[in-house]
Amino acid sequence: MSNIIDASDEAALQALLGGRLNVVTCPSCGNATRLATLLLYFDLEAEVALLFAPAALAQDRVEQERRIGQLTGRVLAALPSEARRMYLAQPRLFVTEDPFYEAVLEANGMDAAEIRRLRESADLVE
Repeated sequence: MSNIIDASDEAALQALLGGRLNVVTCPSCGNATRLATLLLYFDLEAEVALLFAPAALAQDRVEQERRIGQLTGRVLAALPSEARRMYLAQPRLFVTEDPFYEAVLEANGMDAAEIRRLRESADLVE
């Protein structure tokens, strides 16, 4: 299970955007389900840090802040000191998926019109 997505990791980014991240499949029936978990996305070049904390986790505030601190701490500890920036310790928080994914797409250069077209085509497929 991945909780941290570095924008420079193309495979992880594609798994996130393709809806394949943190998906489990039942060996009996084959149904796939995405797990409700914290996701921290960051892009050092764009200076963006986004955190998806799904409401489905239903954690109390103290526990949620502790887990967020652990995630951001792991990112900061893995970076050389000259790459550490305050925005990484205070990611923008999302509690629903759509706005989180839209922010990730925007961070990757998509404008609002492109995101709207992408959403409309996905709705047609569904």
